[in-house]
Amino acid sequence: MSNIQFNDEAMLSHALAANEAAKRAAPSPSLPLFKIGICLVLILAAAGVEVLSAKMAFGAAFQQLSDGTNLSATIMPMRYAIAVYLLLGHVVLRAIIDRFGGGIHWIFDALGLLAIILMLLAIACFQFSGTYGVAGGADDQGHIASMAGPALGTLCGCLMTISFLAAHWLAGKALKELPEFIAARRTRRTIAEQQGVIDAVQQAQVRAATRAAIIEELSRPDALAERAAVEAAHATAPVIAKAHELLSQRQLHEGADLADDDHAPTRDVPLSAFEQRYAAVRQYDFAHFFDLLRKDTSHA
Repeated sequence: MSNIQFNDEAMLSHALAANEAAKRAAPSPSLPLFKIGICLVLILAAAGVEVLSAKMAFGAAFQQLSDGTNLSATIMPMRYAIAVYLLLGHVVLRAIIDRFGGGIHWIFDALGLLAIILMLLAIACFQFSGTYGVAGGADDQGHIASMAGPALGTLCGCLMTISFLAAHWLAGKALKELPEFIAARRTRRTIAEQQGVIDAVQQAQVRAATRAAIIEELSRPDALAERAAVEAAHATAPVIAKAHELLSQRQLHEGADLADDDHAPTRDVPLSAFEQRYAAVRQYDFAHFFDLLRKDTSHA
């Protein structure tokens, strides 16, 4: 036979302490959720930049014709397809990276560096051609002005490339924070379930202690007689109070010169009748019923 004795209070205290320590050590899901939210906002901003660059490119490439047709307006909805391509492209690139390894990041880094350099050069060329077209000489303005078109095209292309690469990096950060957020939520849910079990045990202990106190109270000698006497006295208390009220009213009217229209409903009843009634009912208090019940119990 085992000599181990379980101490419920010690076990419950240990469980409470362990659960509180788990709460303090549990990671908060707020920070990963905040990072994921920031990444999603920036990804949507990058998609907006791609939509803007595509709109600029379509508007510059296809001007409105003399007959009123405008090919740019026809293909302009394609800019939203390009934004969707931005989002779906990250999924494809993630699969490619998982298959070929992290070395492929060098290609994206080189592409991003090249796009940034070309974008800076395109901005410089576009600004130079625009400024020179206003303030430069008249002989070679046509040659300088022709640089604006390639510079603007290069600018739009690099803008789309950089936004795509930035969104891809942000998507990687968001996917990295997502498991941490899920793990933190799972940990918090487990701690909450454990706290619910502890609360249920504590409530059960309170109910058990209440029942034990009631049983102990009812197990005392004359406990049932006291309870029955209290209930009986509680039932007769309104009758005693009413009899005392009527007696008090009749005593106030005794010897008073009352007119016929005075409100005194007890004037025609003798004072002795109220006194006898009050004396008859006032004895039915707690002591009366308790003594009566004790006598019945002793005779049983």
